[in-house]
Amino acid sequence: MSAISIGQFEQAWLLNPIAFLVCCVVLIWAIRITPMIEFAQKTSVMLRSQSLSLQIIVLITVYSLAWIAAIVRFNSGIL
Repeated sequence: MSAISIGQFEQAWLLNPIAFLVCCVVLIWAIRITPMIEFAQKTSVMLRSQSLSLQIIVLITVYSLAWIAAIVRFNSGIL
């Protein structure tokens, strides 16, 4: 993939032809993620305009959900 990124397509093909497919997939993914970035930017603007207490509640909720997900994922027996 590094050969593709610097324009050495023949060398890239000789080294690993599947790298072209991987590059295409990465480009398609990057194009499709653009709406998610826009959503994140709109959300951050909304949170900046809201009160500090709402931001703290959102932060605690997200942290708690991540903590519960980690416990469930590792099946530690706490939950």
